[in-house]
Amino acid sequence: MKTTGALIVREMTLDDIPQVLSIQSETGLSFWSETDYSREIGQTDSIGLSAEVDSVVAGFIVIRLLAGDGNDFREAEILNFAVSKKFQRNGVGSRIFYESTRQLKKLKIDELWLEVRESNFSAINFYRRHGFEPMSTRRNYFTDPTENAIIMRSYVK
Repeated sequence: MKTTGALIVREMTLDDIPQVLSIQSETGLSFWSETDYSREIGQTDSIGLSAEVDSVVAGFIVIRLLAGDGNDFREAEILNFAVSKKFQRNGVGSRIFYESTRQLKKLKIDELWLEVRESNFSAINFYRRHGFEPMSTRRNYFTDPTENAIIMRSYVK
């Protein structure tokens, strides 16, 4: 679907969660409940963003800041990231990613990590285009179905 309205990337709200759950189901993300999302976006060490087009949530990202020495945040991990199939290949994912890295830069985060299913070639290619490199494999990390995860890292620039 071609985006007809303005694409806005903003802080995720509790009202977004029903649409986020729909995107999660549609795209095959690992299951998170409504409670999981509401708890995560309520944390001070998390970033939750939604991309909205014409009052519809087109995609989202949830990131957790990881404390280093002295509780100083230097790394972060993408916990969940998806774009509705209707809005894929329209730049929505790149805009969400751009806004999230902009916020991470403000927080002086150096590295961003994620795990991705090894069969999810489109996601792996997306992450590579955005500066991520594969670092290792986590065997049998994902369930339903069981699958290895590729651990990827990017330096926040």
